[in-house]
Amino acid sequence: MITGLGKILILVFVLSINLVACAKVNHHGHDKESEEVVLAEKDSIAPDKVDLEMIYDENRGLRVVRENALTFHDYYRGAVQRKEEAEILFEKGEYSKAENLFQESNKWLAIVLKLKGDDEINLPIYHSTAIRYMPNFLIGDNIYKLAVMSEKQGLPLEAVAYYQTALDYLNKSLSNNACAITNKRLKEVESRLEYIKYDIFVIFSMSKPEKSLFIA
Repeated sequence: MITGLGKILILVFVLSINLVACAKVNHHGHDKESEEVVLAEKDSIAPDKVDLEMIYDENRGLRVVRENALTFHDYYRGAVQRKEEAEILFEKGEYSKAENLFQESNKWLAIVLKLKGDDEINLPIYHSTAIRYMPNFLIGDNIYKLAVMSEKQGLPLEAVAYYQTALDYLNKSLSNNACAITNKRLKEVESRLEYIKYDIFVIFSMSKPEKSLFIA
């Protein structure tokens, strides 16, 4: 069993190793930073070329579980993995399971936003790779799917609330990156929102009591 003093000594030892490592990195800091920028540029993608399949592909592999998530990238990968699983269920019409995964994906993405910040189409990670980092877009897209499911299940008011929330996240994404898929989804949300609001207006108009009922 490790005593309190033993734990302190171990901590000091670990910190010492980190300081040595940092010193080595700082010694070559400028060259290393230049190398990362050049390598990331090779992996950069134009805004009009980014699509969901690309984002999924970059984050496939061993499924990230909450207990093993340590960095923003872990949480981002876990969120994207759950979104892809949700999309499959959504296409199959298994809305209850899909909703749970979309919501879980959004919870992970909310953590990502706190840890790393807003969208960046070509975000350099490690020393040689850039990823499509788009948490605001992904949250907006997830909420868009929740709205579609609500609409199909005859819940128009819930759908409107979802669509409006989706707009907020999609606009936030576009304010940082003018990405084609974000702009496309934004237009789809605006179109659906206008259509469903009109439907709600018609329904309430048709169900309005006759004026004579209000005459004393």
